[in-house]
Amino acid sequence: MLAYLALAVDHPHSRAVLATLFWPEEGDSAASHNLRQTIYDLRRLLDSTDPREGGRQPYLLVTRQTIQFNPASDYDLDVARFLDMLQSDRQEEAAALYRGDLLAGMIVDGTPFEEWQHYRREQLHRQAMNLLGQLAERYLHQQLFDKAQRHAQRQLELEPWSEPAHRQLMRALWLAGERSAALAQFQVCRQILAAGAWVEPQAETLWLAQQIRQEHLLPRPCQPPGNKADSQHNLPAPLTSIVGREAELRHVKELLAHDDCRLLTITGLGGIGKTRLALAAAHAQLNAGWHEVHFIALSPLAVITSSETLAHNMIQALAKVKPTLHPQGETASLTLSHLWHNRKVLLVLDNCEVIVSGAEWLANLLMAAPGLKILAVSRHRLNLQAEWAIPLNPLSLIPEANAALPLSPGAQLFVQKARQARPQFQVTGHNLPWINQICQLLDGLPLGLELAAARVRLYTTRQIAGQLTASASALSADELDRPDRHRSLTAVFESSLALLTPEEWQLFCRLAVFNSGFSIEAAQAIAGTVPATIFRLLDRSLLRFDPASQRFLRHPLVYAYALEKLRESPEEEHAARAHHAAFLLPSWTKGVRRCVASNRPRPYARSRPTWKTSLLLGTGSSNNSSSNCWH
Repeated sequence: MLAYLALAVDHPHSRAVLATLFWPEEGDSAASHNLRQTIYDLRRLLDSTDPREGGRQPYLLVTRQTIQFNPASDYDLDVARFLDMLQSDRQEEAAALYRGDLLAGMIVDGTPFEEWQHYRREQLHRQAMNLLGQLAERYLHQQLFDKAQRHAQRQLELEPWSEPAHRQLMRALWLAGERSAALAQFQVCRQILAAGAWVEPQAETLWLAQQIRQEHLLPRPCQPPGNKADSQHNLPAPLTSIVGREAELRHVKELLAHDDCRLLTITGLGGIGKTRLALAAAHAQLNAGWHEVHFIALSPLAVITSSETLAHNMIQALAKVKPTLHPQGETASLTLSHLWHNRKVLLVLDNCEVIVSGAEWLANLLMAAPGLKILAVSRHRLNLQAEWAIPLNPLSLIPEANAALPLSPGAQLFVQKARQARPQFQVTGHNLPWINQICQLLDGLPLGLELAAARVRLYTTRQIAGQLTASASALSADELDRPDRHRSLTAVFESSLALLTPEEWQLFCRLAVFNSGFSIEAAQAIAGTVPATIFRLLDRSLLRFDPASQRFLRHPLVYAYALEKLRESPEEEHAARAHHAAFLLPSWTKGVRRCVASNRPRPYARSRPTWKTSLLLGTGSSNNSSSNCWH
């Protein structure tokens, strides 16, 4: 209990939640009793003297409804120090502080606490492994091979089967002149993998061992360029600064520094800022030891249906940087494989959602070029085994405008773009609530905020908020250098939905009967589809999943567009609403009975339209499903 409260110190915890967390098998009364006794014992141990003596803060803040570890009390938490060190770039201190698994040896079998403990343990473990991998890579570049060896060995103490750590140790030993030791380390790696999972080392590990065995590695491979000019690149210069993406940028940087992450895909809705984030991350990599950093934007108008088409498009883009580059008696695939076989290359590949077939070739290219990493930008996942994905969410907002607080990232972007459109634009106490309302109506979608901010040339923020309340899809732009599919929110949605299969399109429209979140069971009942189709909409960034509520959510503008499309087909809308009514009626009826039996006010008033629809359609009695989605 103390560990949980101290590690989640940022907010109070409901007594009911804590009771369920630790005593899920007990009844409410018994669980509450156990909680009271535990908190009593804990307070007696922590606050053995009156905390008011000497002005000392109590360790626990206890009310009738909640319990919280007091963040103002006098305590020291190693996990908090570790995370602070990571944020402040005190990497060596953080690495020294991490000594093993969180709460090692503590076992609380069969409880939700065990699941939470496993999640936090794995989260901290992964952060520590990423940190140690970054430090080992840094010291390899700085030719501090003893330090590189130490950090690689520390990774292997935590994860003996980690091939990236084995490769770092092999490189550090070889570059320090210990070729035999490097090859011996390869054998250790092979033995560990064979004993644990009966698998062979990855292609990168086999390739590295071959290079060491044949003495093909240079004394100082992959030396970092002395300055940015030494890194060959074709990155476009940023025209505007990136707003509100500091955490995401740091996350991308951490993953790119990790050996195990070879293919990283930034996913999200159109207009959410994926390309801008990827370019910012790539610019930050120009002095990070890459021989080449390239940006390739696939045409959003040309669907790619083969690996050769994908490879040819990439070569055509690269030919602007390498004019002599072209296939000579071999396929485009082999050309790129040979070009990057011994190079440390970062490739930013934009608009990957147009790859309908042929994406698996990227995995083959990664195996043929061990020094290559791909930062893909796509509205949906590429669904490759090597893929790591970062779903990009809208910019964060604040519920209510407050002049005493800093602007939210969403409001910052709106103000930045408004000043571009009208340099005299200023934030005042009068327009701040309307700015906040605009951000709320667009739910922090960067493209929507940019399009709305451009209107300050002609309208007040109050007028813009009123226009958005009527219809946000009418937003459009006339900048000549803006891509066609980003000139309006309607164009954004239509370009994404054009890639859907008929089954996915039908599901997308039918889900508009839910005006908020919904469970997978509800989606299946309404659309009569299988979970795989629902997950494909999730992969395409048209849905997102909230683990806390176990429900699927949508951006409000996506919902509004789906509802508009559903209403264009009265027969389809009628069928969807009939299924919706049939699905909700059993739960609604059960809720009514509970309220009547307990003389409670009826909480189901907003379900009346669905209830009436169900009675009129005569579908309620034929469906025995139950759900809690009706309230």
